[in-house]
Amino acid sequence: MTPPLPPNNRQITIQRDVISSTIISGDNNTVVVYYQKQQTEVNLGPNPYRGLASFQVEDADVFFGREEQVKRLWSRLQALYNGNVSTRLLPILGASGSGKSSLARAGLLPELARLPLPGHRSTDVIIMKPSSKPLELLAVELSRIATGDPFGDGAKIDEFKQVLEKRAKQGTNDGLSSLVMRLPQKNSPLVILIDQFEEVYSLCEDVEQRTTFINTLLEAATIKDGRVSVVITLRSDFLRETQQHPQLNQIIGSDQSIILPVMTSKELRLAIEKPAEQAGRPLENETVKRLIEQAEGREGALPLLQSALTLIWEELSQSNGKSSLDILRDIGGVGGALAKEAENLYNNNLSAQEKEITKRIFLGLVQPKEGTLYSRRRAKVSNLIPRKNEQEQGRKILRMFSKTTARLITLSSVKKVHSQGEEIEEIAEVTHEALFEHWAELKKWLNGQQDVIRQKIRIDNAAEEWNNNDRKRSYLLQERDLTGAELFQKNHEETFQLSDLAKELIQKSLEHRRNNRIKNGLRFLVVVLPLSGFALYQLQQAQRYSVRQLTATAESFLTSQPVEAEINAIAAWDLSRSAFARVSDNDRLAADNSLLNAQRNNWERQRFLPDSTDSMILSVAFSRDGQTIVGGSRDGSVWLWNVRTGKANRKPLTGHKDMVTSVAFSPDGQTIVSGSYDHTVRLWDAKTGLPKGKPLTGHADVVTSVAFSPDGQTIVSGGYDHTVRLWDAKTGLPKGKPLTGHADVVTSVAFSPDGQTIVSGGYDHTVRLWDAKTGLPKGKPLTGHADVVTSVAFSRDGETIVSGSEDTTVRLWDAKTGLPKGKPLTGHTDAVTSVAFSRDGETIVSGSEDTTVRLWNAQTGIPQGNPLIGHWNRVNSVAFSPDGETIVSGSHDNTVRLWDAQTRLKKPLIGHRDLVQSVAFSRDGKTIVSGSWDNTVRLWDAKTGVSKRKTVDWAYDSGQFRRF
Repeated sequence: MTPPLPPNNRQITIQRDVISSTIISGDNNTVVVYYQKQQTEVNLGPNPYRGLASFQVEDADVFFGREEQVKRLWSRLQALYNGNVSTRLLPILGASGSGKSSLARAGLLPELARLPLPGHRSTDVIIMKPSSKPLELLAVELSRIATGDPFGDGAKIDEFKQVLEKRAKQGTNDGLSSLVMRLPQKNSPLVILIDQFEEVYSLCEDVEQRTTFINTLLEAATIKDGRVSVVITLRSDFLRETQQHPQLNQIIGSDQSIILPVMTSKELRLAIEKPAEQAGRPLENETVKRLIEQAEGREGALPLLQSALTLIWEELSQSNGKSSLDILRDIGGVGGALAKEAENLYNNNLSAQEKEITKRIFLGLVQPKEGTLYSRRRAKVSNLIPRKNEQEQGRKILRMFSKTTARLITLSSVKKVHSQGEEIEEIAEVTHEALFEHWAELKKWLNGQQDVIRQKIRIDNAAEEWNNNDRKRSYLLQERDLTGAELFQKNHEETFQLSDLAKELIQKSLEHRRNNRIKNGLRFLVVVLPLSGFALYQLQQAQRYSVRQLTATAESFLTSQPVEAEINAIAAWDLSRSAFARVSDNDRLAADNSLLNAQRNNWERQRFLPDSTDSMILSVAFSRDGQTIVGGSRDGSVWLWNVRTGKANRKPLTGHKDMVTSVAFSPDGQTIVSGSYDHTVRLWDAKTGLPKGKPLTGHADVVTSVAFSPDGQTIVSGGYDHTVRLWDAKTGLPKGKPLTGHADVVTSVAFSPDGQTIVSGGYDHTVRLWDAKTGLPKGKPLTGHADVVTSVAFSRDGETIVSGSEDTTVRLWDAKTGLPKGKPLTGHTDAVTSVAFSRDGETIVSGSEDTTVRLWNAQTGIPQGNPLIGHWNRVNSVAFSPDGETIVSGSHDNTVRLWDAQTRLKKPLIGHRDLVQSVAFSRDGKTIVSGSWDNTVRLWDAKTGVSKRKTVDWAYDSGQFRRF
């Protein structure tokens, strides 16, 4: 037996015996602790602090600050042993890094030597972690006590394990209690400390062994006057997993548990001062004060403190003349010590390839907040290491950063239940957020990557949602998100690797989009297929002739009848694209030139945006006087154009750091509001183009929709962060707290005509009403949609709300009661993307991914006529003219189309070269504005569908915009 350690100020001695057990003595009382054999042993020498490692039994003499909690634990264990409860199980619950293990090992167990359990001078203690084979490890510890062999006798281990398994199969689960009777000192209490009990769920994949282990412990702890008491330490984020075992869960949820609180300033002071005083080198008062300030209230304060104190002590021991306060400053405070540990692991233990994998792992464990701030993010290990050839190295890295002497990453597991069955998912997260602030290498990786990380998180979340909902088509990525995912995959895959699931989602979404285009392109063939071969040939020839004839007519009318020339040129161009007609390259080129000449000759009011290669227009709106158009761009800029000249009023309004998703004019036309992917809402002076105040910050994710109240005093915004927010239009300050209730992304917001009510729709399938003054919900959510609500609008009298959804339906709601008005309006065969009321409130128009526009009677919900067919790809946006006689629609087929409200198609407005995202009428109904992904905003005459002045056309060539 080794010589005893010096007694500490709490009158106990600690010794190790030949079988690697620890004997704690005090006042003639003895606690014998049997350890699970460790592969490595931490030896910190004379340093009285313990770094990031947990305190062990032998560290009781330097374990300070938790005295009150130790007394509380001992009292609870004594009450359990006295038979005051039916099961002698003491759960110690707390967050990762809260000091549960240290409290049990260096606090409770030594206390049993000072104050033994009633009626006993000796107590045996087993300490073990469950690992992947908890039943086998329990058999090992029992055999060590039975045989005195420090490693356990092999034959005895097998025998004990068989007893435990056999009794479990017989349903008695009394294997442990029967084996305890075979151990020496039958009359001594046996306390079994299961440290890091969460490993039963995170590491043990054998459900039967897990259940047997838990039931065996509970049975032994339930026997009246039995010898066994069980203490477990459990991370609080694993409470849900305990529901798999009702008896265990009931105990954990009762007053029998002890929840470990954060350390108070008094406790922190003791933990800092006492070990140094005991070692004969007290720390300066200012150092202690700074350490308390930096650690108080922080999650995982004890290991953070111990890490900093360990470094301080090591520097002091070198006698270099530095004070403890200087050393604290040099290491960067409490968080700096943590960063040095990370830096040491990264620089001294990893190859170049492993360092690259480490970078990708940590980038996957952050959640961007406002500005340059970050928080921890839990992520699936499989998503962090998606490449199969890197998984072994990746897991090695995770083990290294999560080992007990480092604890920079916390590993766990959760059970996921879905339609295919159950699976155990391994989860990782950064243990201490201080790492984001202090580790220089990580800060370098994160610099400028906030938006990329947010986008990856959105893709990962979309993939999970798709998978969790049985991979339904309605959960595939839609156009904007799909385009973003494609660009992400192209530009960032090397550093921010997507999981196999995310890649599969993107691939399936692309296939769905491609199939839709093929399906819509083949609709024309359905009409002609019944014809005979000769008849088909004749029809093809006739269409080819028509292309040539229309082209020639357009050219002949250029000077005398410019409008007719463009109409003929448009028809020729449209027909030349027919897959059925198969016109020659020469005829197609002639049609292209004819259309170009006609557009040049006419006064089409349009401009390509000449200052950016990424000026895709996502949202457009007219000023109230109809003289100005505002457009929000993918490059983050906001543009203003003069309706009369078609020219940009000034340089773009810049400030947003990501795509502008929504724009609107104030009723008086003096202010513009914009919402963006950068999480902000911004106000702009419509005359000067200057920002009005600072950005409106509060949203924690993408802002999807913005609108002014009718009186212009208030702005409403909705976003990916599940909130609706109100802002004072003059000051830019929030009006009250965020409007919370949506359980997912808010897609669309609008004010009622009287400004008293706000309506919002979202991914959570609901429509919600809010009091615009108080921000309180008005009644219950309007439920009925079975999928994402994409668009909401009020009728002009404010009495009815219309909503469109990806469930393919349009629904009407009573704005006062929130009750449905009639049955859902069904007819669309794919997601409804946009809805609007006519000015008189009698008609509703809806656009859909099924490529159709439909009209509905707002009173009866009955369709008005047949679907308006003409687009060959999804319809993104629809709107009524102010007089209600014309409908405009914008589509992925790159066209804007006009429709007579009596269901007669006027003609397509052809000119955009990519999908049309947004359309709107001017207030006088004479002009249409459209925004497209081809980087243009175009103006059209609402009556003729053509322009009123000479074309100014631009193309991007060799880094410059050139005029035709």
